[in-house]
Amino acid sequence: MLCFSFGVLIIAVTVYILHRIFGFLESYSLLMGVNNLSPSMNTLLYILLGITAALVFTGFALFRTNPNHRILPLIITLALTHGSMLIIASGDGLVEYHFSIFMVLALIAYYNSIAMLSISAGIFAVHHLVGYFFFPVLLCGTPNYKFSLLMIHAVFLLLTYGATLILILHKRNLEKEIEKERSLSSETYEAVVQHVNRSVVELGRLAQVIQRETNESANSAQDMAGSVQTMNAAAVTQRGQAEENTGKLAELLQTIKEMDEHIKEVEDHSEFANEQSLAGASVVGKARNRVQEANRSVEQLEKLFAQFLNQTGEVSTFVSVIRDITEKTNLLALNASIEAARAGEAGKGFAVVAEEVRKLARQSSHSAQSIHKVVSGIQEESAVIHSEMNECTLKINEGYKLMENAEGSLNVIQKATSEVTPRIKDTGQRSSQIRTSGAGVQASMQELKNAAKENEASSEQIAAASQQQLAMSQELEAVVDQLNQLTYELQELVDGMSIEKVS
Repeated sequence: MLCFSFGVLIIAVTVYILHRIFGFLESYSLLMGVNNLSPSMNTLLYILLGITAALVFTGFALFRTNPNHRILPLIITLALTHGSMLIIASGDGLVEYHFSIFMVLALIAYYNSIAMLSISAGIFAVHHLVGYFFFPVLLCGTPNYKFSLLMIHAVFLLLTYGATLILILHKRNLEKEIEKERSLSSETYEAVVQHVNRSVVELGRLAQVIQRETNESANSAQDMAGSVQTMNAAAVTQRGQAEENTGKLAELLQTIKEMDEHIKEVEDHSEFANEQSLAGASVVGKARNRVQEANRSVEQLEKLFAQFLNQTGEVSTFVSVIRDITEKTNLLALNASIEAARAGEAGKGFAVVAEEVRKLARQSSHSAQSIHKVVSGIQEESAVIHSEMNECTLKINEGYKLMENAEGSLNVIQKATSEVTPRIKDTGQRSSQIRTSGAGVQASMQELKNAAKENEASSEQIAAASQQQLAMSQELEAVVDQLNQLTYELQELVDGMSIEKVS
């Protein structure tokens, strides 16, 4: 607006130079009866020029000091108004220069101020009335200008003022509506920023929770992988021991089979000795030989029984080993269940495997107890048989020594063989039972070996699953890092929006 006021001043000076120096429109002025200015009127013109220039340069000085100075609009309004009055006076009061009034009122409407517009219109009204009655040459160029024409100027001035006033009022209403909408938009904007800010905070919190859960899952996966490796090593050891025990049990069954055959032979010899004792004294010599053979058989049988007792002791040892393996397996299954429970949803499959291993351990424990009972029974019966065989050996030796006393010896032999034969048969039956039980134990050992293989395979699968879970945890950790970066960028965006709102 300062530039416009300065432009109006330049226009006024230009009009003055054109009319006073170059005689612009001089013939037209003579035709219209325009009079030349008297010295006093020239003085008033110069005073008006000085006032206009002073107002323009005062506006520039105020603007340089403070662009938002509160009286700056008033100074510019006065400068524009006096500039228009200067243009009219410099242009010999020609009616064409009166149009500058409308230009000035339009420029003053820029301030959207009814007061400024009213001041300018009031000055123009005073200018026209005072000028018409006291300085008509400066206002109209001639003292003969009709008052009715002046009133036409005044009417159009008032109409222009009224139209501009209506425009200002309408503009103010529009500004109020715009300000209201801006206020609503500001509230909506602030609500959106707050909502986005809360979302960013919640997103950051979720990212921290996911990261914490991911770290715990990765640690659980590593712990589970270590436990699975330990269990896998134990499963391999268990499978090796099961294979070794299966081989030893097969040897034990073969020994029992051979012992059964020997028992049958002893039974045959005992029956034969009983028959010979009934034959009488005529076969004493043959009986002596048979007694010697029986004595050798009994000695061999004692050796076999000694081996059998040693082997049953080994079976007891195997049963103890099986118990130890079962306890270790049960302990590993318990540890696996604990790790599976700690892993949560990801450890359900592992929990099922652990439960199956625990069931297998219980079955192995029951089988070991059954084997232990059978072996204990065999040992007890073997001790009885061994005792009876020792007694039989003594009696055979006595019979051999007392062979000369034929009848007495035959009676003793008959009695001894009569007692030994049922027991030998019973021993044979017990041997068959031991062999049958041994076959069952062998089948159980085979099942245990197969279960150990399955356990080893399951451990490998669980180890692979643990590695996969660890890899997924690492991928999820990368995703969490990206989520944290996104949260940081959103937070920066929200902070920027808040700063923009404040500014």
